[in-house]
Amino acid sequence: MAGKSDLLQESKTMSMSKLCKLLDVPRSTLYYQPRQKQGPKRDGILENLIYSIISSLPTFGIRRV
Repeated sequence: MAGKSDLLQESKTMSMSKLCKLLDVPRSTLYYQPRQKQGPKRDGILENLIYSIISSLPTFGIRRV
């Protein structure tokens, strides 16, 4: 197996598809860009309403709200 420096030298003349085939890596891996994690959307009005119901009726149960 070629060393890292050898692969860097060959990458100047070898196509990316050939390098991927040599390293047994899918070409799509080169173009992968992870997405930014987004938290769940929060509805402030609904959240406040739920908390007011819970505080006024503590024995009502969260599943009924």
